[in-house]
Formats: sequence, C-alpha cells, structure tokens
Amino acid sequence: MGTLTSNQHTHMQNPITPVGLFHTPENIKELQDILASYTAPGESIVAQTAAFMAWNLASKIVEEALADKNANPLAGTVI
Repeated sequence: MGTLTSNQHTHMQNPITPVGLFHTPENIKELQDILASYTAPGESIVAQTAAFMAWNLASKIVEEALADKNANPLAGTVI
C-alpha cells in the first residue's frame, strides 16, 4: 500500500445506521435535556443509563470499524 497523495481519499461508510423511529438530538446538551425531562421516580436514571450505554456501544462499533476498515461490525444485525 502506497502513500496517499493530496487527491486520493479513503472513504469509510458509517457502520451505524440511524433508527428512524426515534428523534436524533442535535447535540449532547439536547440529549441530556431530554433525559432530564423524565421526572417519575427513577425514570431519569433508567433513561440516562440506557442512553449512555447506547452511546458507549456506538463508540465501540466505530472504534472496531476504524481498527479494521474492511470489516462491517453490523453485518447480519437487524435494527
């Protein structure tokens, strides 16, 4: 594999497909505001736990894809 010149590009497809059923917050603050809006006892903690577990999973999937650009970590996964 040679050195890339200025007009050569490597492109990797995003391995995480958005789920259209749910709103995508514009930024982390909006996400945190939405999570904080749950006010029933324990509701906010459960929402934050699930949301940030999903965040960590997304981070892991991207890291794995970046480590092996030829691998598709979502192959066979139905969302």
